[in-house]
Amino acid sequence: MLLLPVGDLVLTDSAGVSPALAARAWSLRGVAEAALDSALKARAPGVVWLGLAEQQRALRMAPALGIEPARLDTRYLLDPRITSMVDPLWSQLRALMGLTNARAALAPAGVLLDRRGTEYTAEYVLVLVDPRDGSVVGRGRTVGPAAATPEAALAAAALATVPSTVH
Repeated sequence: MLLLPVGDLVLTDSAGVSPALAARAWSLRGVAEAALDSALKARAPGVVWLGLAEQQRALRMAPALGIEPARLDTRYLLDPRITSMVDPLWSQLRALMGLTNARAALAPAGVLLDRRGTEYTAEYVLVLVDPRDGSVVGRGRTVGPAAATPEAALAAAALATVPSTVH
């Protein structure tokens, strides 16, 4: 399964009032992507997750495609009225499917970061898409427990996307 980049990192009003946090929004988006990639690979090993690194490796075999996985625009999938993908995302995902044999893609269309007092919480908005026909197959939201730092909140919310299993 292709794991797409975070479409948007949204700071709530309470978190956005911090100029230091607003200045770090771009880097926190990268933290959100890495945390989700790690959590899914660790907690859902039965699925072959193809994150940005794996997609970039596959695209080295076809540089003429000009696809940059880190720049795939999934932000528009935040709108719950969207029922199918549009180009260029749809055609880019079909090409990636052909290179990787993936059958579906998980798009973290957005991550909401909130601050209450000294604690932060994060919420992932996840959209499952089928690149074969461009359809949105499902949507979900995952909220993590409160944490002391934005990074810890993002990691906690990412871990909450897949329940831990006891072996």
